[in-house]
Amino acid sequence: PAMSTDIAKQAIAVHVGNPAMVAAGMVFPADNWIGAGLLSKLLQLALHRDGIENLLPPGLRGTLNDCVLTFVVNDCEAAIKTIKAELEGVRLLSFCQIAVPDGASWKCIHPSPDTKIEWLLHPERQELFSSQLDQAIENHLRKPEGEAGDKK
Repeated sequence: PAMSTDIAKQAIAVHVGNPAMVAAGMVFPADNWIGAGLLSKLLQLALHRDGIENLLPPGLRGTLNDCVLTFVVNDCEAAIKTIKAELEGVRLLSFCQIAVPDGASWKCIHPSPDTKIEWLLHPERQELFSSQLDQAIENHLRKPEGEAGDKK
């Protein structure tokens, strides 16, 4: 259908994380799901503040030091400006890659078109992210009684 093609043109993928984060001393906890979730929410709220509408629920895969955030919006160019400004504000822009769909693959628009981006959204990588999240949730739920504030 024509609608899905149009929506695909409105997608933006943001990958957070690269080896320079460690070199710069910006080391986050290995399993920082909360940080990735907060960054996703920060970007969602910034888009909303700037009058940019999410056409689909935003996507989040991975932990803060290696995550992919996806947005499908009504104004791609404005959304990219907002996202870049917010990432700069939290000092993460220099560690991010931002891409938009380009036919069947993705084209990097930040930091440069020379950056290869295809591996970010590869199905095996997405499955790994999903299994890591499932494991993190399972580990959280498996806390011994008493640690979760039980009064029994």
